[in-house]
Amino acid sequence: MQLNSSAEATCSSIDTSGQPIPALSARLHNRDLAPTRIEGRKWGGYSIFALWTNDVHNLANYSFAMGLYAMGLGGWQIVMSLLVGAVFVYLLMNLSGYMGQKTGCRFR
Repeated sequence: MQLNSSAEATCSSIDTSGQPIPALSARLHNRDLAPTRIEGRKWGGYSIFALWTNDVHNLANYSFAMGLYAMGLGGWQIVMSLLVGAVFVYLLMNLSGYMGQKTGCRFR
């Protein structure tokens, strides 16, 4: 990556290994995209549950359930298939959120 101006080439600080950290470009960095500071990372059980229920209750799942009903499946079979799918989504969301929680980068 090339730096375009002398202002971008200045170093704002030194990291833990002693290497200079280049100043951030205002065009490529803003507060919304910056990693969350450690004190701002307050995800708990309720936050994960709310994110999971938000992902499970959507139009795609309801149309999937209607499609299963149209195929002739019974009510308990539809509920079980949705439950298995919801647990699968829950596991994948937690796996992908692990990196965001550790680094503070937002993956929304």
